[in-house]
Amino acid sequence: MKAILTISGEDKIGIIAQISKILAEEEIDILNISQNLMDNNFTTTIMIKITDSKDLKKIDKRFDNLGNQMGAKKHDDRQLMAIRRTIESDFSLLTHYNAENNRARSLTGFQARLEIAILTYNLAYCLERFN
Repeated sequence: MKAILTISGEDKIGIIAQISKILAEEEIDILNISQNLMDNNFTTTIMIKITDSKDLKKIDKRFDNLGNQMGAKKHDDRQLMAIRRTIESDFSLLTHYNAENNRARSLTGFQARLEIAILTYNLAYCLERFN
């Protein structure tokens, strides 16, 4: 099974090392990792591969303990999660209109092509709903 870990917060030395250590100890493969830094804040997204026999509650508890040691707060806002799911679902629909293969040469071109994909989606939605 594949899963995605998203970690965000104040940048501190050794965060990725600690996360990688837990994943290695649990024999979980890292398939892809990306990190963005902005001022003193970071966001890291890690795609992992977990065997079905892994105890996810145990792994979650280890990450909770690591977060507590580093002073992190766990986000468990139901409304925020619902909004995020809605946004992700809507954007996943845009893949039907080739929005993810946007090969524009400039930011303006990217914006124009994305707007075309969204307009196409909206038109298809309206035609389907009102016909």
